[in-house]
Amino acid sequence: MFILDSSQAVYHALKKSEIDLIVSLPCVNLGKIMELVELDEEIIHIPVTREEEGFGICAGAFLGRKQEY
Repeated sequence: MFILDSSQAVYHALKKSEIDLIVSLPCVNLGKIMELVELDEEIIHIPVTREEEGFGICAGAFLGRKQEY
């Protein structure tokens, strides 16, 4: 029986959901997940230092992708 640890489970859920952009604040609890994300060339990871930076980046990405449809 193959058992994933919690970080691997979250990473696989991100991949299954086709998430390709992640913005994160520094957090010791997310260390393993962010290592997995950093190794994945299909996911763009943008670390930020303030929450409002993250909101701005995510809003811009969302609105920019609206043009694709």
